Amino acid sequence: RRGWVGAFNVPTSVIGGGRLAREQVEDLRLEGNEDRRMTWDEVRELLKAGHEVYPHTCDHADLPTLERAKQTRELDRQVAEAKQTFIEQTGVVPRYFCLPHDSCTPTVEALIRRYGMEPFSHSRQNFGRVWGGGLSLRDITSFLLSRFGCGERHVDLMIHGIDRAQGGWMPFEDVADFIRFLDEIFYYMVKHN
Repeated sequence: RRGWVGAFNVPTSVIGGGRLAREQVEDLRLEGNEDRRMTWDEVRELLKAGHEVYPHTCDHADLPTLERAKQTRELDRQVAEAKQTFIEQTGVVPRYFCLPHDSCTPTVEALIRRYGMEPFSHSRQNFGRVWGGGLSLRDITSFLLSRFGCGERHVDLMIHGIDRAQGGWMPFEDVADFIRFLDEIFYYMVKHN
């Protein structure tokens, strides 16, 4: 509705159906929401709407941890299979590959490039969900207005959920919850601009 474009990073084995390992459920904070995961149809809808979508490994594995453990085959699989599944499901060859936990090494970067992708840049302002902790919408608005005041017309925000009770990463409850969050940012932008 507002012309905003998002960049969504998807662990390919987590999309759609299929049973998840307990470690995946815990790592992605999906307890109780295993059946409410994004589908490949929804990923294709995002691409059709002009959003960016990139692979984020198969299983949300921490690639430098695999490298340190000398699990070379698994490290390679997490990149190669994620890219191949992404292409098969979307028909799009990804330009970027997003690293879980924003964790990278020169070896991991070289592996991603060997598969014809670039590591997704995380040099973006990272905002958690604001209700009950984290930065306020006023903080986000101030950041955006300062960037626009410097003449920037394109600003990237990295947004994820924040657990109200414990802090830390947590997914948005559903699409409507995420849209409410964006609506509030838009409201504050209009109010203060």
